[in-house]
Amino acid sequence: MSCYFAINKFGVSLNVYKQASMKDKIGTIGNREAFVVMDAEGDPYIKFRGPNLELMEGFLDMSNAPSPFFKTLKDYPYGTATINGTKYKTYLMRRTMNVYTATGRYWGQVAGGMLVATNSNWCGDTHPSWKSVDYVKSTAGNWVKVDGDGYDHGFVDFDLGNGSMPSNIALYGSW
Repeated sequence: MSCYFAINKFGVSLNVYKQASMKDKIGTIGNREAFVVMDAEGDPYIKFRGPNLELMEGFLDMSNAPSPFFKTLKDYPYGTATINGTKYKTYLMRRTMNVYTATGRYWGQVAGGMLVATNSNWCGDTHPSWKSVDYVKSTAGNWVKVDGDGYDHGFVDFDLGNGSMPSNIALYGSW
C-alpha cells in the first residue's frame, strides 16, 4: 500500500468517521487542511490531525464534497526548480525538520525557510507523515540529493502531528 499527501480544496469541511459505515464521527478535515490518504479504494482511509491534536486514522466522508476527487500536493507547489536538467516542484519548509533515507535511517536536516524538491505525492508507508523528496536546498543555496541505502530519494518529516493547516504545517506549497 502506498500513501500520499492530499489537500482538502473543496471549500467545505469533510467529516471523518471511525468506520467505513460512516458511524462514530471522530473529526473533521477543514478547507485547505492537509492529510494523508492511506487507501483510496471506496471511502478514503486517511491519517489526519484529529481534534485532540494527535494523529488519528479514519474514513473520509466524501458525500458533501462537490467532486469525487481531492487535490494532491503536486497540484499546489510553492514553486519550481530545474536541478540537473529535471524540473521539480518545490515546497517551503517552515521549520527545521529531519530528513531520512528511503529505509528510514536519519540522513540530516532541512532548515526552516529552505526548500525541498520532488515530483512525487508519496508519503512513507511506515511513517505516513514523512514526504518523499529528491533534493533539499542547503542554507548555502545548493541543492543536495537525498539518497542512500540504495535509493535515489528520501523522506522529510512534514510534522502533520503539529500542524495541518496552511498557516502551521511544516511543509507548505501554495494551497
